Amino acid sequence: MTSSLHSTTAQQRLSVPPRTTRPPRALTEAHLEPKAGHEGSFRVVMSYGAPNPLPAHLDGGAVMDGYVSLSWLSRLVDQRPDAAAAALVEVGLDNLLGR
Repeated sequence: MTSSLHSTTAQQRLSVPPRTTRPPRALTEAHLEPKAGHEGSFRVVMSYGAPNPLPAHLDGGAVMDGYVSLSWLSRLVDQRPDAAAAALVEVGLDNLLGR
């Protein structure tokens, strides 16, 4: 299923826009600044560290590379979907994406 999502054909069908996602950055500092004209109100000013690019095989890295990322969610245990469930998901995605 993953390989079909990363194909050029799938990208063209989905009309994936040019990559505009930036790599995540670590928060290095945050402080409050008073909001002018709003006594007792503040805005949070944050500073960030260097970019932390993610590998393409991770969800975040795939999205940064312009792909759609899908994750199989289950209980909090390492569990692969069974073949029947995976097939149902694939059919549903094909219908959704008009394949």
